Amino acid sequence: MAKKLNVEEAVIFDTRYIPDKDLASYFSCSDVLLLPYSRRVGPSGPLAIAASYGLPTIMTIDEKFALSHVVPFVKLVPPRDCVALANAIGELLKDGETRQEMVQTAIAFSSKYSYDNVAKQHILAYCHILGRA
Repeated sequence: MAKKLNVEEAVIFDTRYIPDKDLASYFSCSDVLLLPYSRRVGPSGPLAIAASYGLPTIMTIDEKFALSHVVPFVKLVPPRDCVALANAIGELLKDGETRQEMVQTAIAFSSKYSYDNVAKQHILAYCHILGRA
């Protein structure tokens, strides 16, 4: 489809395992992250990394999972709906104000829910359970 639309120069389809040393390059040069999930199987590592780069994300996921209320830098579209996905990408790339708001929200989210902060919350919870808090 990228070839048919003549956008091959602007789109990267890399489905291989990407080594950690290359991740920063991919996330920093991207305008949006697409996560075409068809089912929810747990937390999304790429989503957490995208947040730390301030990268707005479009996910296809079950609408019953109200991710947009938990992670406001994510735009949800129905699974396997190419038209909705294309529209979401177009809207996000054209609307600079919405995009900037999503960038700021992603960075704030990443700061609040960094691995260090989440680990500290777990330690505090365990200390509380053990009566050491």
